[in-house]
Formats: sequence, structure tokens, C-alpha cells
Amino acid sequence: KNTTLYLIVGLVVLLAIVILVFGIFFLNDKDPRETFHTYYLRFDQVSTLAQDDPVKVNGVKLGKVESIALQGRKVGVRIRLRTDVQVPRNSEFKVQNIGLMGERQIGIQLGDAADFYLPNDTIDGKCDAGIAEAMGLAGEVFDSAKVILQITRGILDSTVATQDFRDRFRRILAKTETLEDR
Repeated sequence: KNTTLYLIVGLVVLLAIVILVFGIFFLNDKDPRETFHTYYLRFDQVSTLAQDDPVKVNGVKLGKVESIALQGRKVGVRIRLRTDVQVPRNSEFKVQNIGLMGERQIGIQLGDAADFYLPNDTIDGKCDAGIAEAMGLAGEVFDSAKVILQITRGILDSTVATQDFRDRFRRILAKTETLEDR
């Protein structure tokens, strides 16, 4: 009787462990059969790119961003890419905008060169402007417009808005009306 109880408890624990392992792989979007190579990318800036953002090759998700770190004046991005993908040396690497809320991805547009990047190679990439950059630029434009308006108001207040200018303008209008009557 005790042996049967121990066997049932053991099977339940074993089943729970199996479900836990497969659940972790499923929730982390990992297939235990897939293998990956690591590549290192360098960008001038990456905007809102974040760890675990997708890496797409010609629009197909085949990897993800592993880490992002500042390396001198450049930003270093480590990505993992499935081993069945060969990336020609004339391919383009870009940080791309994929959503209205500033979501980003690494986009790789495959080239047609005969030689390929090797795992652990360091590759230079570009960053496309997106919503975050447009909003930042709009803020700068508004700040500049505010300064221009303040300067214009100061000039108008010191010339046209003075009492002396108004008095002169009224006299000129009166003389013009008198001249018109004549």
C-alpha cells in the first residue's frame, strides 16, 4: 500500500517537472532543438531597442537581441541568430521601428555576396528614424518656435507697442485724413 502511494507521488512530481520544463521553453519562445550563433553589431545609436527584441531576416523572425551595451562612442548589440541562417557580407543590418509606441527590432536584409559572416563577427549597422526620433525632433522645433516668439514679442513691445509709436501713428493717420479731405 505504501509502495503504491510512493509510486503515485513520484509520478506526479515527475509529471510536474516535465510540465515546468516545457512551460519554461514555451513561455520563453525557445525550442530546445534549435541552436544559435552569436553576432556582435555596432550602431551609432539604437533608440528604444531593448533586450529580447526580435531579429528578423528578410522579415522572418530568426533570432533575438541578447544584450545592449555602450562601447566607447558606439553601442554594441549582441544578437543570437539561428544556425541555419547564413548572412552574406553585403547584407544590411538596421535597427527598425515596428510599432506606433516605439517598438524596435533588428532587421537584416540579406545580400547576394558569396562569402558569409562567421559566428562572433562584429558588424556595423544603421538605425532608422522612428516615432521616438520624430517626437524628439518635434520637441526641439517647439522649443525653437517658443524662443522665436519671445524675441518677436520683445521687438514688437519695444517698437510698435510703445506709447510714442501709437501717438506718432495717430498723428500720421490724422494728417492723412486731412490730406484726403483736401
